[in-house]
Parts: sequence; structure tokens; C-alpha cells
Amino acid sequence: MRPTIKNSLTKVLPRRQFRMSAVFWFSAIGLGVAGIGLLLAPSMGDFSMISISHLTDEDDHLRDSNISRPNESSSSTENCIRLSPHGHGHAQFRIIIMQKHGGQQLIDQIVHYLQALTYDEIVVVAHGEGNTPLTVMLIQEYVSKGVHLWRCDGDFFTRGDQWSQVIQQYQNTSDYVQGLDVDEYLTILTPNKTSLVWNRLSLHTALKNLPPSSGKPYKTLMSTVLPVDCPKTQLSRNAPLSSLTKHQARHCRITGLTEGGLSCFNKVFFRGEDFVKTDNGNHHGTTKLGGSNRRICEEKGVEAAYVPTNFVLVHLQVLDFQDWFVHAVKVATDLGVNSFDKSSVCPAGQNKPWNPCPRFKRFFAANFSAYELRSMYFKEACVKKPFYDMDGITTMSC
Repeated sequence: MRPTIKNSLTKVLPRRQFRMSAVFWFSAIGLGVAGIGLLLAPSMGDFSMISISHLTDEDDHLRDSNISRPNESSSSTENCIRLSPHGHGHAQFRIIIMQKHGGQQLIDQIVHYLQALTYDEIVVVAHGEGNTPLTVMLIQEYVSKGVHLWRCDGDFFTRGDQWSQVIQQYQNTSDYVQGLDVDEYLTILTPNKTSLVWNRLSLHTALKNLPPSSGKPYKTLMSTVLPVDCPKTQLSRNAPLSSLTKHQARHCRITGLTEGGLSCFNKVFFRGEDFVKTDNGNHHGTTKLGGSNRRICEEKGVEAAYVPTNFVLVHLQVLDFQDWFVHAVKVATDLGVNSFDKSSVCPAGQNKPWNPCPRFKRFFAANFSAYELRSMYFKEACVKKPFYDMDGITTMSC
């Protein structure tokens, strides 16, 4: 029997089940944070001190109170259920955020996107057991203003199917659609190639200047952040010093961004009318042209499979040591490679030094020593150089 729409967010909290390894892990994190904090510069603030009200004071032009209710949208798909009760209207650019236990990180991301998008153009997907009480509490105000909320069931390896099922509900009423993770921030590269901006006008202009449709997916550039607690961190030209001493939205604490690069594995977006499906990371996707975009790209180059753009996706995955540590543990757990058995072997395709399994093994070999973990972090995350001027993506919301 097909699932029915749920009208109350508080009725859909899933019962969380934890593996013994996860219990041990997060207990270890709890015991170790105090010691780690003594070794590192201040990072993320106390979320309990943050008021939701100051995060929702967007410009009046972003408040869309006239949202239509088209008939073509169903309230559920094979594995996904729409939790928000409202319909949706036409969108110039609609994002579909895949998140799990996003909490304040999700709200920070929404604050960024509301600089250029309306509430109706933002769709949040709670992947698996992604509706924690904190996440639901924080997002309710945004849902009441028009943000769309879905829950999709399935494991880590079916995210592409889940993304695709939800995007298909909106593609006919969206000029463009893009799937995003909770740590991905879309921006626009200015003509001088050294600055990033994100606002309604810059987005409209960038979309207007895209080449005529060829049916191919559009490829973004990829930029990463410079962690705030690296030795000799260089602040960008006008970065506020307060970003290092108190909690702000995550994108307000960036101290530098690397120059955007282009590769086959950068994220993509689509014209709504061309979209067919996407993959687990939204790296390649499939349009009505068919074919394997990944194979074409690897054999013939990026432009053979995709349309390059001046959209820069900032990966806000590692802003400080805690991000680096917790993310490594989370991904290793999701992939089932968080083994404490010294004789275990990383599976095929997961044995490169940067993959979660070898990284977890290095943590284990170091006996989770805060000193050794910090040394690993500095060597992995603190070798980047700043490039972009970021003022154009922080002015409105920081």
C-alpha cells in the first residue's frame, strides 16, 4: 500500500536504532571533546545559544506568499513521502537538499540560499533517519513559510534513487534543478574570475547567460574552504575577525576559499525538462540524451559530456578539526568500514589513502590520540591556499 502524506512534522520522527560500534564511537567523541578543545583554537559555538528568529529575517522580496498548488505533484513516491502540506509554484532554480541529522548546519545552509532563492525554491529531503527532534524543531518555521520537506527511506547507497524520485516531482515546474548535500553552497563566479557572489540578480544573470540547451547536464566548479583553526591561517581581505570568536552561520566563518577546479566528478545541475535521474553524489546524472556521462567525460573530456558554467559550488565540509574528525567517523560508519579489527581489509574501491576506510584505520592505529589526530588534520586539511574574494556571499546574511 502506498504511504500517505503526513500533515504533522511531529508525528514522523523515526525510531533511531544504533549499532554497538556507533554507541562506542559517539561515547568516545563525548569523552574526547574536552581534551581536543584544549589543543585547538575555538571553533563551532554552542547551538543552544542560537535563536531561530535572527536566522529568518530575510529581505521582503524573498517572502513568497502566493504559491500555487499544481495538480501534477503527488504526495508520495515509491520510497519518499512529502511531509510539508503545501503545494509548489513555478521556480527559476530549485534546489533539493539531501541531509541526515542536519540540525543547525541545515539552517545555516538555508540562510545562505535564501539570499537568492524563495522559500518555494528550496526542498529538503530527510534521508533515512534524518528527522531528529532538533532538525524538525529548527526547520518548522521555514516549512511554514514555503520550504518543502520530504522523508526518503533507504540506505546510503540508494541516495541517487531518492534524489531522483523527489526531483521528478518538481522538474515540470522548475526551469533548473540541482541536488545538493547539506555542506554544499552554490555561488556565482564574477567576470573578473576572482570574486564570488550569491544573490537573486547574480543568479538570474548567470542563468540567462547559459548556452542554449543541448540536453547535457551543467557542470559546476568546485571550491573548498580553508579551515579556521589551521596554523598561520590567512584571513581573506575583509573577513570579520568576529568569525573566529563566536558562532555565526557556517558560511560567515569562512576565512578563505580555494580556486574552483573543474573535473568529471564535480556536481551537476539540470534543466527541469531534461532531467531523468541522478547518482548517489549528483556528480553525473542522466538526461533525455541518455548514455553514460561519466564514461564520456573520462574518455573525451568534461565538455563532451557536460556544459561548463561559472557556478562555483563551495564545499563547506571541513571548517575546523571537529568537522574533519566527525565527518570521517560518520562516513566510515555509513559505509560500514568503521572496524576495530586490526586484521580487517578495506574493500575494493575503498583502499585509497583518502577513502574513509584507510582513514579510519589510521585513527585506530593512532589509538585515537588527540595529538596524533591533530597532526593528521594539519597535514590533510591545512595545505590549501586562499584565492577568492568572498564578500559577495556574506554581505546579505552575515
